[in-house]
Amino acid sequence: MGVLILFFDRSSCLSSGQLSSNFTLPLIAIIISIISLVFSYLTIRHNWKTVEPYLIDTYYINYTDGSTPYQALHIKNCGFGPAIITTLYFEYNGKKFNDIMSLLKNSQRNIIFDSKMSHNSILKGYIISSNDEKPVFKIAFSSITLTSYLTFQKLLSETSFTVKYESIYKRKKILYSPQIIQLQL
Repeated sequence: MGVLILFFDRSSCLSSGQLSSNFTLPLIAIIISIISLVFSYLTIRHNWKTVEPYLIDTYYINYTDGSTPYQALHIKNCGFGPAIITTLYFEYNGKKFNDIMSLLKNSQRNIIFDSKMSHNSILKGYIISSNDEKPVFKIAFSSITLTSYLTFQKLLSETSFTVKYESIYKRKKILYSPQIIQLQL
């Protein structure tokens, strides 16, 4: 409003009530500037959406990589942009664990695995590119007992999984699974 008053004075009005070119040219410039600001905002918003990551979790049961069946938890980026991991943890009985090994050690469960158990520690700052899938843990069951297998399944059904991540524009998102698996009763 102050800009309009600056360019509007008594001499810029003609006697017939029409505005002179001293007023219309700055007014058109102001309108074009406002329109370009709106389009700039829409472009920025579009750019945010085109590089937005979208993580999903996938739990593989009795998946095989040759001869040994295993179970694994993976996270996959189904979005168009990279996901920058800020936090990843499991929660069991109100306690947070940064990896599956810590969870298993502190769960007070007697679960015995063979030597092919592996886990990945996806740490703060880890980047998952678009359409990429990374394992959080992978556990082989070649010599596990049925009791340990069922105990492990029960533990995972009582454990939540949270991944906090952000886009390259620092837009924060959360992947939360209240249960890693749901037991079929």
